[in-house]
Amino acid sequence: MQKREFPRRLIGLGAMALLVGGGQPLQAASVFNASAANFSCADDEAAVIASGAIGLSAGGATYYTGLHQAGGDNQNPVAAAFGAQSWCVDDYETTGADGRGEGLLSDQGRLYAVFSIDGAENPTEQDLRRFTADGWLSSYGSGGGPRVSVVLRLDPASGRVWQQDGAYQGTYLLSRLSSGETNTLEVKALALNAAGELEVDAQAYFTPLGVNGQPLELGADAESPFDYSVRLSGDLQTALAASVDTPCPECDDPPPPLPPTTGGTTPGVYSSPVGVPALGLWGLGLLTGLLGLLGMGLRRTR
Repeated sequence: MQKREFPRRLIGLGAMALLVGGGQPLQAASVFNASAANFSCADDEAAVIASGAIGLSAGGATYYTGLHQAGGDNQNPVAAAFGAQSWCVDDYETTGADGRGEGLLSDQGRLYAVFSIDGAENPTEQDLRRFTADGWLSSYGSGGGPRVSVVLRLDPASGRVWQQDGAYQGTYLLSRLSSGETNTLEVKALALNAAGELEVDAQAYFTPLGVNGQPLELGADAESPFDYSVRLSGDLQTALAASVDTPCPECDDPPPPLPPTTGGTTPGVYSSPVGVPALGLWGLGLLTGLLGLLGMGLRRTR
């Protein structure tokens, strides 16, 4: 199946791995698991591992993320570190919206976390929006229910959201329906390129956004979900490129049948009205020349 791109995909993924079911932390650039495990800041590392939380080892520390069941059906994202760094943070988001920790990236001395969230609730001081005010997309948008992603740069030494010049480094990543309401986007992988830009690979439903924050023009034949890529500045304040790979259904259609022939020639062969296969101008010229030579030879034998 051919792909249509808006524009060329720019994603360049580093090493990826997944830790589920209570295995050992992995030596990898990034780890992802949308089925976030439940642990709390009261747990030691053995309990966190036993929960099935994804873990990533870097610089002598092991980082984990998942969800904390705050009560009833409410879930909040949680992240923790053990080893050279030791901390646990479970108050990134404490509203009634459901949040989960689903991915981590450690590279070039930076630590990024990917959380998912299914809405935005007040007060803002307890919501992820307080970390994304200066980001490319600063909020969940309209509506509620569809799960979207939030990428935050964390301080490896404390787990708190990284601040530089008074600005937190974080952004929402989402899709948008034609009604203007927010739709689902799930981050699948992160990677830092040589320029220190963050490359994101995601699965997005109608309609992922271009660098201007507006829905991409995908065409009438576009089919959801989409393989979506966006390249962000390292501080998460700017989108530098965005693209989707869109299936092209008509590319798989068989070629149309040849038109019917005339003059009783072999079916499927284009032919002239008198039944001589059409050879084109070059073929007709060659045939005329051969007939001329044959006529000259016949005259000489008489």
